[in-house]
Amino acid sequence: MVARTSRPSLQRIRLPGALPSRYGWFGSRALQASSLPPAPPVTGLGTLGAFGATQTVGVGNCNYGDIAISPAGIVTQVCQTPTSGEGPGSIRVSIDADGLGAGNFGAFTTATTTNTGGYDYIPAQPNRSVDSEPGLAYDINPLSPHVGRLYLVYTEEVGDESNDMDVMVRFSDNNGGSWSAAQRVNDDATTRSQFLPKIASNRLSGNVGVCWHDARSSAGNTAMQVYCTLATPAGATPAFFANAPISGGASTSAGSGMDFGDYSGLAYHQGILHPAWGDTSNSTGNNPNLTGNFDAYTDRVWGGPAANEGDPHLKTVDGVHYDFQSSGEFVVLRDYGGTEIQTRQVPVPSAGTPTDPYDGLSPCVSVNGAFAARVGRRRVTYEPDLSGQPNPDGLQLRIDGVLTNLPVGGIDLGGGGRVDPAGGGGSITVDFPDGTRLLAVSAFWTSQSVWYMNVDVFDASAMLGINGAIAANSWLPALPNGSSIGAMPSSLHDRYVVLYEKFADAWRVNDTNTLFDYAPGTSTKDFTVAGWPLEKPPCDIRGKPPVTPLDEQAAREACRAVEDKNRMRNCVFDVMATGEKGFAETYGRTQRIIDRATATTFTDNGAGGFTVSVAPRYTDRRKSNPAGTVYFTIDGRKVEKPVRTANGTAVLRAPDLPPGEHLVTARFVPADTTQFESSTVETTVVVRPRMKKH
Repeated sequence: MVARTSRPSLQRIRLPGALPSRYGWFGSRALQASSLPPAPPVTGLGTLGAFGATQTVGVGNCNYGDIAISPAGIVTQVCQTPTSGEGPGSIRVSIDADGLGAGNFGAFTTATTTNTGGYDYIPAQPNRSVDSEPGLAYDINPLSPHVGRLYLVYTEEVGDESNDMDVMVRFSDNNGGSWSAAQRVNDDATTRSQFLPKIASNRLSGNVGVCWHDARSSAGNTAMQVYCTLATPAGATPAFFANAPISGGASTSAGSGMDFGDYSGLAYHQGILHPAWGDTSNSTGNNPNLTGNFDAYTDRVWGGPAANEGDPHLKTVDGVHYDFQSSGEFVVLRDYGGTEIQTRQVPVPSAGTPTDPYDGLSPCVSVNGAFAARVGRRRVTYEPDLSGQPNPDGLQLRIDGVLTNLPVGGIDLGGGGRVDPAGGGGSITVDFPDGTRLLAVSAFWTSQSVWYMNVDVFDASAMLGINGAIAANSWLPALPNGSSIGAMPSSLHDRYVVLYEKFADAWRVNDTNTLFDYAPGTSTKDFTVAGWPLEKPPCDIRGKPPVTPLDEQAAREACRAVEDKNRMRNCVFDVMATGEKGFAETYGRTQRIIDRATATTFTDNGAGGFTVSVAPRYTDRRKSNPAGTVYFTIDGRKVEKPVRTANGTAVLRAPDLPPGEHLVTARFVPADTTQFESSTVETTVVVRPRMKKH
């Protein structure tokens, strides 16, 4: 039996002990030996083909290396020489051009010199010492503007035996033939040690991740936390975003003869960065007997939840809140793997414009009237009637331009992409092949005859767009080429010009890159009002009735059910400015869905067995696995006996299905509707004919 599942079996779940940071949500846990499954027994000897002859990698005393393979199959290795002493030293690179072992590696070339020696003793690593720990990673994303670029990470010491260690990155676009200038990755203002760096590249997005041991918070320069950062391949040079601490607590080498060793690791799969390291902090409480001993810790790192809500209030993937009231269609998030989300912002009248606490601006406002997304190879839009006549009955879902009804069981887009209803009221969710999830909660503003929606994104791998990460030395997200727009201007007028002219135009959708559907004879230009938002009131719009504002007390009363402090502040802002209490209901519904929504996934066990797993869809408040009952339907016929969940799973046995395709629907109904909501998944299962025995 083979199942074409509706969702990838691997799910991104924040690990226990997580803490919020500027970059997103990060967590860590110790890997305990008792938690690992027993190794399977060896039942017979396998065979391997003959290995090729040993290849010589350069000559001389060169060690502490790494290796990487280019998209063209070129094998590149890096090492440091000399391998002893406290520096200086050289980092050398050599390549095997054919990657087939037909010949030896070529002669070494020097990528850079470094003050870090082969045995450089620092307070955080007084016994084992550190070296430059060079590492390599190729950009292997075929859609990246720098596919084939080779990145080198290493440790550099400022001056001679200062213990002021920095993590540096260089890149080469000719397989190590020449190298860029060094970029300092750690953004601290201390003279303490950063050491044991690792680098990895994301195959889907082309993003580059770097993680390292960091003593910036240790007064004695002896305790470390693991820090990470990311850069996108946009622009001529990588622009690394703000550093974020990943480990849950400070860790010292605790007098171990090996200190931290050099045993950290890093991998980058889908949109998740996976560092691993040795840790004595016991920050997760997994080892009650930890006394100067190491646990192996791991982590999962991705962009935090992004919000584009109300009129519109934005939260970037690294947790910065700002308002963006422009008019037209804009890129919300984009990466070089193809994932992209766009929103259409519609001007609306307001009376009174509360001030954005981030930038101090008080312009007129707009709302999100539609969204569009590239989901794998499919295009999804959710818009009002294309005729231009507002229809209060609902928004229109189109997939690849075709008007589509959304069934209770959702629509499988293939490759891990899905569209599902969410919480009633026309709210929908979109799952992307890279694990990104989008939630759109919409409502109709009757007096203005306009649809508006909250658009929230979770587990994003994309870092570019108006909801993207804040660029280095910038007050706003990075520009499309990855560069910074610079520091916030001192005058309010200059801030307005930068935000609503330079920044807005940089991320504005045009006729060549739009994902939206349009009525014949119209385009993205028809949804752009030049000069909006006005810098100051009055905020009237021709043809629209004026609005009557509410005072703050009335707005707070309307928004009383909204618990999140930032969402509450935005709700009060919107209700005061527009007088429309529907904003409060939309914010409340958004929060309820995020807090209570469940995700139901399906696994084919073979031989007529199905396993359904149920977990919180968005929130990381994992009080317990959702308890309840799963009701199954096979080819439109209800299975007589529903199955109760146990530890978040329910197993159905249906061994008598005939060969062929069968549509299986599983609907989860929670036992406690105050904590969780129901969810449904549909999957096509293929039953293969049984082989006849001879």
